[in-house]
Amino acid sequence: FYIGCDLCTNWYHGECVGITEKEAKKMDVYICNDCKRAQEGSSEELYCICRTPYDESQFYIGCDRC
Repeated sequence: FYIGCDLCTNWYHGECVGITEKEAKKMDVYICNDCKRAQEGSSEELYCICRTPYDESQFYIGCDRC
């Protein structure tokens, strides 16, 4: 199943954002992690397409075009 962010209107797999369909049905509003960070004014630099903080144990490949 998918869950939509009420701020940016992007859609996410429930499993990817750690929310079950049962939990989602109880929610009035869902705000994704990117929007939460933006609201909190976080200046932490995010990496990868999954938009997570840098992790030294991971291998990253950079794109020269973006």
